[in-house]
Amino acid sequence: MSALHQQMAYQYDLMPLEVAEKIAIRFCGLFSTSYQAFSQKPQSEDIAAGVVGTFGYVLPNTFSDGVVLVDDARVGLLWIGDED
Repeated sequence: MSALHQQMAYQYDLMPLEVAEKIAIRFCGLFSTSYQAFSQKPQSEDIAAGVVGTFGYVLPNTFSDGVVLVDDARVGLLWIGDED
């Protein structure tokens, strides 16, 4: 969620934390409660707190972060890229 809330290089706010939380909650709400989360950060503290796998870079940006959620019926990608 921090990638939604703050710019990745210098950590200034991009949107209010409450808005970022609502976006993350709405995204997770698209999936069953038994979803699995994948991120490029094995110990992510963002919405992918239950990471079960990792993969390589998704975007060519200097900074990128996000999560892939998978349940029995859907696959979803919420990914943010940034430059300094």
